[in-house]
Parts: sequence; C-alpha cells; structure tokens
Amino acid sequence: MDIFKFFQERGLPPSPAEELLYEFVAMEIAVAPLRQGLWTKALTDSHWDEGKAKSIYVLMRVAQIKEELQARMEHQKAIPTESIAEARRGGLTEEDIAYLKKPIQAYFYLQKYKVTELRLEKAISIGKIRGARCKGVLWVQDMKIC
Repeated sequence: MDIFKFFQERGLPPSPAEELLYEFVAMEIAVAPLRQGLWTKALTDSHWDEGKAKSIYVLMRVAQIKEELQARMEHQKAIPTESIAEARRGGLTEEDIAYLKKPIQAYFYLQKYKVTELRLEKAISIGKIRGARCKGVLWVQDMKIC
C-alpha cells in the first residue's frame, strides 16, 4: 500500500503541534466552563445538536488558539526588529548589534529592569551583560541581570 495514497484518502494526521492544541482544548473543557459565546455559536452552527456542537466547539477553539499563538509570535518577532532598527539609527555597527544580540539603550534598560546605574555598570564590568558605547550613548544587551 502507498502511504501517500493512504493519507490522501483519509486526510493527513495532525502535526505534533496541532495534536498538542487539541489536547490543550480537551483539558480546558475538562477543568473550565465552556466559553459561552463560542458554545452558543457552535450550537447555532449545529442546529442545536449538542453532539455536533461539541465537535464544532473544539474546532473553533483550536482555530482561536492558533490565531492567538500566531499573533504572539508575530509580536515577538517584531520586538527585536524594532530594537535593532533603533540601534542602527543610533549609529551602532552591525558588529556591535551582533555582539549585543538585542541592543537597548542603557537609559531604557534601567527603567525596564528597575536596576541602578551602579549595578548595571558592575554587571558590564564583570561580564554578566554586554555593553557598547556609540556617540556618547551606552547600549547594553537586553537581558535581565541575574
């Protein structure tokens, strides 16, 4: 038997990531109340057949979670791009950016992580965090000091 023909006839199995989404939704259903708006939509789409509605609910919930994950991933991708673009505008070289990985101005670092200048300077001096100066501005690696 041809494996490709087999999957073509029956549909592809879910990917491991998709399988985890279905598992998550199953656990969510077991421990939390259904989302009333989504459940009502599922009932409406199934013409009030509760068995079909459960299936529709799961499909819609998985689709919702996929959209949420995609939006988060796109947001996470945008963050480093913005900081790198800002670093380039600030005059950092590509070598400096590669060294710092995710550069941030020290001023903003202090606000973001609520540390003192002295603590940041010490962390740079002992190599816990990287720093580079450009046009009188200190840029540091955007990671929390442990």
